[in-house]
Amino acid sequence: MVKGNEQASEILRRRYYKTKRRYVVFAGSVLIQFIGVAMPSAMLGIVYVDMTREFRAEASQAALMLSLFRGIAFGGGVLGEMVIRRVGDFPCMIGGALGGSLTLLASAFAPNMVTIVVLIGVGTGS
Repeated sequence: MVKGNEQASEILRRRYYKTKRRYVVFAGSVLIQFIGVAMPSAMLGIVYVDMTREFRAEASQAALMLSLFRGIAFGGGVLGEMVIRRVGDFPCMIGGALGGSLTLLASAFAPNMVTIVVLIGVGTGS
């Protein structure tokens, strides 16, 4: 039975390689990676200037927000891997999306720069 499953899997793999679907999947993956990682990181750089003006904060405080966001988003994979193994993929994706969205929404009503650093840097980054 195992040999039959392996043969069926091999036939499906060959069919997949003959189609153009793999290029569409690759392009979609690259697009989602760009939207999820590159755009927020680049847009926080633009918001950085407005933050210093609006709250009359030092540049180092605004840079801390950006640094925490990038550091946690890109370096948090080690902790994220342990959580994903324990809980599963889907609950982690839903929890991360809801948590990031809620902290981003809450940061719109933040009264000072420290709150924004915590909400966007730590909350949205994770």
